[in-house]
Amino acid sequence: MAGTVHGILAGYDGSSGAKEGLDWAAQEAQARGATLTVCHAWSPGCAVKTSDAAAFDLARRIGERILEQGLLYAREVMGPSEVRPLLVAGTAAQEL
Repeated sequence: MAGTVHGILAGYDGSSGAKEGLDWAAQEAQARGATLTVCHAWSPGCAVKTSDAAAFDLARRIGERILEQGLLYAREVMGPSEVRPLLVAGTAAQEL
């Protein structure tokens, strides 16, 4: 992803704190005329073997649903054309 421009990048995990952060990021992006990229980092957890494809698929699908919730909220604030999704596999600390 080197060289990718995200405008304002906000991590979103579905928590109330993440919603507050997303609200701030959306307002900041709007004020700057920038695109808002809403990012969710998903991971199946440490108890899952890396060969367990079903667990990885389930974690990814849950991540997609969480990201969609964040996108819906951000689009209420900014409108649909200025908000982009970013779903990444890994921990939030590594990916953001």
